[in-house]
Amino acid sequence: LRRILSKGFEFRGVFGNNDGELLLLSRVARESGATLVQQPLTAVVEGLRVLVVHGVSGIEETKNFATTLAKSGEFDVIVYGHTHEIDVRKVGRTLIVNPGEVCGYLTGKRSAAILDTEKLEAELITL
Repeated sequence: LRRILSKGFEFRGVFGNNDGELLLLSRVARESGATLVQQPLTAVVEGLRVLVVHGVSGIEETKNFATTLAKSGEFDVIVYGHTHEIDVRKVGRTLIVNPGEVCGYLTGKRSAAILDTEKLEAELITL
């Protein structure tokens, strides 16, 4: 986390189910001016209503959760994790983004996503 925050980017995120050092991560984030909270995190980013969640119970439940939230029309972008699977799609006018896993522990694939706020698209990046 310190390496990411040292680059000077604005950082907003939520804890996942495998984040063991919550107090340390919270302190590092706070000292760096970052936002790191328990889910959900809502924000307005360049005029877009964004929801960030880690996930719920299982893989299919988490995908269904993201889809149901997208169908509500309350958010322009929903970012989620937990499944360790890449998922970029639109449901109605809402963009759903799961960038996969940055660490590559389970799949052996390290990935991230960049959100284009003007086009409402996400570009996947292999790390």
